Parts: sequence; structure tokens; C-alpha cells
Amino acid sequence: MQRIALSGTVGSMVLLLAGCTSHASLHDGGGEEKADPAWGHQVVVAPDRCRLAMTILEIDKTLEPEGPCSKVPCTTVVRIDSILAYGFSFPPVLNAGQVLRARFAYTTQQSDRWIPALQIHYPGVSTGIRVLADVELSGSADEASRKPGLVISHYAIR
Repeated sequence: MQRIALSGTVGSMVLLLAGCTSHASLHDGGGEEKADPAWGHQVVVAPDRCRLAMTILEIDKTLEPEGPCSKVPCTTVVRIDSILAYGFSFPPVLNAGQVLRARFAYTTQQSDRWIPALQIHYPGVSTGIRVLADVELSGSADEASRKPGLVISHYAIR
């Protein structure tokens, strides 16, 4: 009897874990998912990240005291156009249509110009551009639920 209960528990956990994997995909309406070409092979969203499609509404020209963001802007105002995937530990505090501040970890400019040692090239953004981005929430968990801000660590132009 214990053997049956144990195998049922293990089977349930396998199904639960299989359902927790988040993937960014393009849905063609026919029930088939395809990897988004903007991400290459990186389709799994990290546990503490969320993958968003968003539009850059404004670039804040305020510079930071040090680092690459002391030379070029890093902070923007964005509108979330759609939420593509959540990592399993990302809190569900974002909504499509929401407008909030976002900080680009590698500046809003071309990354190879300002951070030449960076292994990946980011093209830079400007007002009106649509991007697909992996984001983290900035601030504490309590603060994030009241007024979330984003940190963009990986993005592609849409």
C-alpha cells in the first residue's frame, strides 16, 4: 500500500515539475509552439526573470555617478505590451499596458561601444522602439508589489 502511495506521489511531482518550465514562444494558432528567433536557443526563462514585449516611451537623460551609465543614459520609461513568460519564482505583479521605469544594465546605447569586453552585442534603444526583454524586478519584494521597477539584462529589438 505504501509503495502505491509513494509511486503516486512521485508521479504527481514529475507532472508538477514538468508544468513549471516557462518558455518564450511564438504561437501560430495551430497549437504548435516555436522558439522565438530573437532568442536563438535561449527559450527557458530564468526563475527570477520575466520575458516581456514592451515599447520604449522615454529615455531618462539623467546620468549615474559612475560606470558606463555615467557617460550615457541607462534608465527608460516603458510600456508592457505583453507578458510572454514568467520564471517560476517571479512574482505576478506586472500587467499588459502597465507603464513603469526600467534600467538597462548595459546602457541604452550600443553595448560594444560602451562595454567592449561584453561577450554579447546589444544594439541600443530609442524612443518608440519595441523590444523583447528578460527583466528582473528592482527594489524589495514589498516595494515591487506597490511600484515595480525593472532591470533589463537581456533584450532584442522586435
